[in-house]
Amino acid sequence: MTHRRKPGPAAWLAGIAVCASIPTSLALACTPSPGWPTKVRMEPERVAQQMLASAVYVDLVKVEALTDDYEVGTLSPDGWAAWIGSGPDAPKTIQEALRMARAEWDDGVRIHYRVVEHLKGDGGDTFVMDGVQPRSFVQGELTPKITDLKFYLQQQDLAAWPGPGSCLREITGQQGGHYLVFRDADRNLLQAPVSITFRGKALTVSGPANVPVRGSADPWVSLVRNLIAAGLGRPS
Repeated sequence: MTHRRKPGPAAWLAGIAVCASIPTSLALACTPSPGWPTKVRMEPERVAQQMLASAVYVDLVKVEALTDDYEVGTLSPDGWAAWIGSGPDAPKTIQEALRMARAEWDDGVRIHYRVVEHLKGDGGDTFVMDGVQPRSFVQGELTPKITDLKFYLQQQDLAAWPGPGSCLREITGQQGGHYLVFRDADRNLLQAPVSITFRGKALTVSGPANVPVRGSADPWVSLVRNLIAAGLGRPS
C-alpha cells in the first residue's frame, strides 16, 4: 500500500520494519514487515496489565477540537539531525529540518482532548497532542473493537516524532470521537513495552496508548477500568 504524502512516510503502518536509508534524501518512509500488523497476536488483558504498570495517567477522553497549529519533532529535535546536510535542498539547522518535516505532514492536526473520566491519576481535565485525522482506508481505524488493538501498536505524538525513517504510527483524532489514552509521568503518550506474537515469534513493542473507543462502556475501557479496580499491574 502506498501512502499519500509527498515522500510517503509510511510510519502509520508501524511495526517491525526495515527503515529506509536516508543519507542524501528527505525520505520519511520505512518498509514494514509483510503481515504487520494483521498477523500480530496479543492478549488484551495481559497488554492492559503491562501498560497499567507503567502508566501514570489513563483517561477516557473526547476530542473537542482539531486545529492546524500542530508540531513535528519539537519534543525530540536531535533525531532530525540526520536531515541536515550541504546539498541545495537539505536543511542546514535542526529548526529548518523540523519546518520541513512539518510540511510533509500536510494532514497533521493538533488534537484537543477533554477528559470524560480519569481512570488512573489526574493529569488535568484537558490536554493536547499532535497527530492526523483518521484515514478511512486503514483497517481498524473507524471500526474500533478490542480485537483491533494490534492496529494501534507503536504510536507516537507527532511532536515527539523521533526522526526520519521511524517506523511508528501517528496518533489519530476524530472530531467528537472518544479515545482511551495512556500517558507517562511527564504527561506524554506512554511508550510502554507489551508482549505480542508476530508470525510465531514472541516480541515486545510499545502498546496501544491512544485507541478510539465507543465511550464509557467500550470493552477496552471496561477491561482497563476493571483491572485498575482490582489493583492489577504487570503480570508475573
